[in-house]
Amino acid sequence: MLNAFFTSFLRLCDYTLAHNRDNASRLRSMGVRRIEIIYDPVPKRTQTRKPSIGVERLNYIVIPAGWDTDEPFDYLLEEVGEDAVKAFGTKLVITGDYRRTSHGRKYSPLLSRVRGVVLTGYLRYEEYTWLIENSVAVLGLTNSEHIMLRAFWEAAAYARPVIAPETSVTREIMDDLPYYYIPYRKGSLRSAVARLVNDADSEERGETLSARMKALSKESIDRLKELMLVA
Repeated sequence: MLNAFFTSFLRLCDYTLAHNRDNASRLRSMGVRRIEIIYDPVPKRTQTRKPSIGVERLNYIVIPAGWDTDEPFDYLLEEVGEDAVKAFGTKLVITGDYRRTSHGRKYSPLLSRVRGVVLTGYLRYEEYTWLIENSVAVLGLTNSEHIMLRAFWEAAAYARPVIAPETSVTREIMDDLPYYYIPYRKGSLRSAVARLVNDADSEERGETLSARMKALSKESIDRLKELMLVA
């Protein structure tokens, strides 16, 4: 995670900020002390604008993608098959400029052939947030066990339900409120989506998750202000 020089530098700092308990534990194992866990801020809601990509409100699940190597698009292809609507009961919208990475250039042609999958390419921020705000749910795609995707904080801003990989980090921050899946476990993602689609209380669950994450974020901001005053 960190090279020896930077780790030595962190040992001299008054405070080191970690994004979650997992990060904090790994830093402590490297000899870093005086660690504060500061969760991400929930983004402010802004004015949105509907993009011209052929989707309507609440008829798709959105995957905010960076098209990086930790995003298991091969697993997604296995789970979705030839028809996203048949597999997931709704369209699948994948954001991000897939042309900018070799990972994106490899998997975007395969995903574009799947019925019901929409690849947006680059979007303006107000178009991107419209997709978050009006989605059935936000699906976070990663096989990393150590990160909390920014997309989940964005989902909290608009009180959208979340489909997430089950890790110690996602459970620490979101508890049992997402619809969890295990990356590369056959049928796990399909099962998570089915639980969401068939859950009459999914909207309430999204609102509860939003309130939890906003509270964590506020506590972190307040703590960071205290640290800055002490410093």
